[in-house]
Amino acid sequence: MKSRRNVSSRKSILSWVLGLLGLGALSTAYIDPGSGSFIIQAAVAAILGSVLLIRAFWKQIVAMFSRKPKSPEDETPPATPSG
Repeated sequence: MKSRRNVSSRKSILSWVLGLLGLGALSTAYIDPGSGSFIIQAAVAAILGSVLLIRAFWKQIVAMFSRKPKSPEDETPPATPSG
């Protein structure tokens, strides 16, 4: 039973790959330099945006994965105004 399912899966994958390779012959697309630079610009912006987002929330990310829970003794009490 398992080998029959495996053969069926392989046939399915092979037919998808051959179908996708066949579609490439019909394509007559052209990417001009302006489109290429826009794609590069979007990729760089996504990478830098991800870095800045991680940097902004780094303490929360570390706290989420840390094993030591926060205890009330570690927190400093709020300052009272002297007056």
